[in-house]
Amino acid sequence: MSHQGPALSVAEQSAVHAISQAILNFQLETRRRLVQIALIELERAADCDTPMFARGVVGPLGKLDCDLKTKVDEHTDALFRSHCAMAKSDPSAVLRDCVYALVHKRTYSQMVVEKLIHDAKRTDALQALTGLFQGPEFGGAQHG
Repeated sequence: MSHQGPALSVAEQSAVHAISQAILNFQLETRRRLVQIALIELERAADCDTPMFARGVVGPLGKLDCDLKTKVDEHTDALFRSHCAMAKSDPSAVLRDCVYALVHKRTYSQMVVEKLIHDAKRTDALQALTGLFQGPEFGGAQHG
């Protein structure tokens, strides 16, 4: 078995060898499925170690505090988590984008960007009306 990625440490090589030996006698498709399931289990264990938000997260439409839950089969779960990993995204963020796209016809990420652009335009418009306001610590006009 050849490895095409970055060089592995001795400990990593040992772990790869142990995993390979443990699943060697299974058919190729079964080995792939076992590796996917192992990755899912490792991600779930890591999720348990991740602290929850101390405060609620606020999105473009208000506080994000409602949970949506569902169940899917192992194969779909493995493919979904693989998709998330390849996109370097958190499964929760991808699910949130999917729900927002279904309901609002725009992903949550798009809505956040739109809100940021809107807020920046509003700030620029207010600044154009009132002028730049800076305190003395930023070199603004000093009265007195």
